[in-house]
Order: sequence, then C-alpha cells, then structure tokens
Amino acid sequence: MPASTLTSPDGRGDRNTLWYGLLGVWLAVMIAGGGYLWRTKLTPAAVVRDAPELWPAASAIDRADDVATLVMLAHPKCPCTRASIAELARLMTDAHDRVQAHVLIVRPPGAPEQWERTGLWPSAAAIPGVVVHADIDGQEARRFGATASGHVVVYDAAGQLRFRGGITDARGHEGDNPGRSRALAAIARSPGATSGPTFGCELLGADAVTGTARRTP
Repeated sequence: MPASTLTSPDGRGDRNTLWYGLLGVWLAVMIAGGGYLWRTKLTPAAVVRDAPELWPAASAIDRADDVATLVMLAHPKCPCTRASIAELARLMTDAHDRVQAHVLIVRPPGAPEQWERTGLWPSAAAIPGVVVHADIDGQEARRFGATASGHVVVYDAAGQLRFRGGITDARGHEGDNPGRSRALAAIARSPGATSGPTFGCELLGADAVTGTARRTP
C-alpha cells in the first residue's frame, strides 16, 4: 500500500505523528532533567579543607569548657541550608543542655554590610540555645575548615574535635539522618571523632557574593 494512503486527506495523521514525537522528546528531557536534579541533591559538597583537630585558638567564638561546643557555618542565601537549620533545631531539642551552639552566617569578602541578614538569621536565632554571629569575610569558616554551607563541627569540653560534616542526608532534605545522629553522639561524648558529608552551597568565592550561592558538586 502506498505510504500516501496512510495519511488522512486533512493531514491529521501527520500532525498526530508530529505531536507524538514532540511528546516523546519532552518526556525524555523531563526524565533526564529529573535525574540530574536528583543526582545533584544527593551529591555532597567537595571538601578542600579540613577542620582542625583542636579548637582554633584564633577563633573569636567562646568555647564552653563544661559541655560540648557546636559551630555551624552557613551561607545566608543558600536554599539548602534551611533544612540544616531545621535539623539543628531538632538536634538541640535532643541534646538538651549538653551543648553550646553557634551559627556563623558568612558575609563573603566584597559583600556590603547587613548582606548576611536574610531570613536564615532569625530562623537560627529562634532555636533555644543557639547564638548567631556574622562571620565577616568568612574568617571563622576558614579557621574551622568549612567550605560548604551547613557544615557543622563539634568539639568537646577539652577542645578536641569530635564531629565534622553536615546534619542532613541530601541538599534541602529534612528528616532523620546519620549526620545528625553522629553529631548528637559526639555531644554525648561518644569516643572517637566522626565525620560525614555536607550538602550545601559554596561559602566563599566570587559566586558566593552575587545573588544565590552556587551549589558545588
């Protein structure tokens, strides 16, 4: 049968074929895009520095000498860090009075005054037992070896590092996770130091100053 006889006189067969083809392309793009976003969500930030084994003497943060001290470094415009703050609130509830906590919100070099005062600041400040500070030029982030937003370090009362890493298990994801459990165990003085991946945006660099922080693989 000639091919022309498979097409209706008004061309609807050709149009249907075109629409089915476009639908197939759209579905392929959506699947590929969804896969990319999911891989990005589950990919931790690269660690290019490490936290010091002993509390950095140059730090302006007062370390507690009777309980553990927790420090979280945060980028004020990182959307992933909202989940880290939510997990910190749960951790502080579970830890009771066994930890003194600080959230350091970074103002990268070149950023104007008050740049760090986004909605992340009051969210962190509302958590009982948490003190929020501005980390001007990311000085404290460098001292604690943090390169990604949401990075947490826990030091014991003697100033020994007990935990470093994130307290979420994906970018922007809330819920029970190994990172929060390890940080809580470190606060409870479990022996040995532990670590885990951090899921967050870049803390410093040119991309950190312009608009939304860059998500780093």
